[in-house]
Amino acid sequence: MNSFGKGASIDAAAILANLNKDDLMTAGRMGKYIMALTAAGIDCTKVNDNGTVRNLVAEMEALEKPESMSVYDAVCILPVYQYGSCKQGDSAMAPSALIDLILANADDKGLFGFLTYGCDMQTTAQAILALLPYQSFHSGAAAAIKKAESALLSMENEDGSFAYSAQYREANLDATANVVAALEAIGYNCASDSRLTTSNGSMSLGYLTSVAEKDLTGYLDASSYNESAASAVVLMAFAAHEGARQADGVYSVYTFKQVTKDDSNSGSNQDSGSNSDSDVKPLAQTGDDAATAAAAAIALCALASGAVAVRRVRRSRKLA
Repeated sequence: MNSFGKGASIDAAAILANLNKDDLMTAGRMGKYIMALTAAGIDCTKVNDNGTVRNLVAEMEALEKPESMSVYDAVCILPVYQYGSCKQGDSAMAPSALIDLILANADDKGLFGFLTYGCDMQTTAQAILALLPYQSFHSGAAAAIKKAESALLSMENEDGSFAYSAQYREANLDATANVVAALEAIGYNCASDSRLTTSNGSMSLGYLTSVAEKDLTGYLDASSYNESAASAVVLMAFAAHEGARQADGVYSVYTFKQVTKDDSNSGSNQDSGSNSDSDVKPLAQTGDDAATAAAAAIALCALASGAVAVRRVRRSRKLA
């Protein structure tokens, strides 16, 4: 939504409501919530939660326990600082420690994940996006990104999709969308790059559009368990692709656009221009659950993404 210039339409109150209901909270999960709220234009160091001003970044850092941290946490925490522009507190793990944690969980092929259970494409794509801002001044980051890139390319299925892990070959919508976002961030055009074109002419972006509903209101394949969630991650891939075209070929979907507040909707967004806790406006209350909020986001994004989706569907049919 933010990449499409629709950040002000994100239901930040629904995100916060789900954060408060999350009884499996980890530092990595908190990082995801922070990125989502930041995309909505919320300053996550001063979130007004029913009258209590919370610093979600500090709360995330309090959850960072080196002995229990995983690669899944690290790939979600690093973007908070580099893309979300949040300053680290004294208790936070240093970026170098988070990077080292990610790099320590790469297999021989260059894929990332739990080494005990097998690495996966989705975590690998997230690792690439997390490491990208550090590749110029961390000796291992650039090499890891390059190796992960080669590993991902070798895993593409004949229909342009990617499986969840190297142990399986079945198409996975989440993995494919995340891989598209990562490859677009390192210079690939996932709609036309010859390096991604399979022997029958299929492309990874073409696979995503091939599973669109006839009216383009959603996306779903055999690997999906929730159409709203699946559609949201596909829109992320579309945003990465369109962003890269507008940015001369390289664009990270984690890059935030400035959110312009709509005065008529000011009750559901905070005024990020004030430094006083007393001036922090509360988020509007909502009863939406995660699926409902995702569906609302997809509907609000239709004007921005509809023409893109139509174009991709036509292209994928030609390629097939």
